Amino acid sequence: MGKVRYKVGNWREYNRALKNRYNLNLWISPDVVVGWLAAPEGRRWRGRPRIYSDAAITLCMMLRVLFRLPLRGCEGFVRSLFVMVGISVDRIPDYTTICRRGRELEVDLPSARRGGAVDVAFDSSGLKVCGEGEWKVRVHGKSRRRGWRKIHIGVDVESGEIVAVEVTREGEHDSRVGRRMVEDIVRSGRRLRNGYADGSYDTRKMREAIAEAGGRAVIPPRRNAKIWKRHGGAGPPDSRDEDLRYIRKFGRRRWREAMGYGKRNLAESWVSRYKRVIGEDMMSRGKENQCVEVRIGAAILNRMAMLGMPDSYAVKVV
Repeated sequence: MGKVRYKVGNWREYNRALKNRYNLNLWISPDVVVGWLAAPEGRRWRGRPRIYSDAAITLCMMLRVLFRLPLRGCEGFVRSLFVMVGISVDRIPDYTTICRRGRELEVDLPSARRGGAVDVAFDSSGLKVCGEGEWKVRVHGKSRRRGWRKIHIGVDVESGEIVAVEVTREGEHDSRVGRRMVEDIVRSGRRLRNGYADGSYDTRKMREAIAEAGGRAVIPPRRNAKIWKRHGGAGPPDSRDEDLRYIRKFGRRRWREAMGYGKRNLAESWVSRYKRVIGEDMMSRGKENQCVEVRIGAAILNRMAMLGMPDSYAVKVV
């Protein structure tokens, strides 16, 4: 079978969305300017009361992640930006305040749809924390000091938005984090219909978590997989065993076509989009700051997706 070529059917709208993604009017909301300073608390603080609201710190962090700014550069960028556009605020948070308050932010993932049943594709990849660049490794060999963090995402197949994201150590198992993401999806008011993931998520607990959320696990059994529940076992038949018997009879390719397993590729596409738009390495060094940085990156991608996404269709096979 040849390679399928695709064409974008809504190029005019998508082209406009691509240009508006870096329009500063999209990121600076009038509500943020009005609520720039923190409201007085009705209780005593153990330390100095907060000066800036969470919305103000979130805006600074979003601009930092979007434009890949260092902390001091972020402070100067926000200050000069507000002066140029004529926004009058009493104070601008300094870089130490942005760093300290940034690790405590609770970032919501914007979405055009709330609630209902969703099909979610799961995937993971690595983001570099420290170490030499790829050119040095290519010329001189593997580096001795290279640190990584693992990013896990869950993508709504229909809307193309990230509905769950987590950051862990590089050795964290995908299925363990996948269960936590399923719980986050349920807490957000959504019901999981189908969960698409690769073979690294093929564990009993991951499948049980998807089933408890009301969905079906579309996960290929591993090459050396065995039947979990033999004929005559108590309870309903296991969906994994049914998949395994189907694969043994018709092959993996037929199973993927029947189950629509190709939708899982959307998660890989979003991982690639994250690395191209946000970056392949992390700017923060602390674990709390790294988690907030990745979540803000996911919120930025969702905001960009809400502006418009390509509507592609196959035109020919080459």
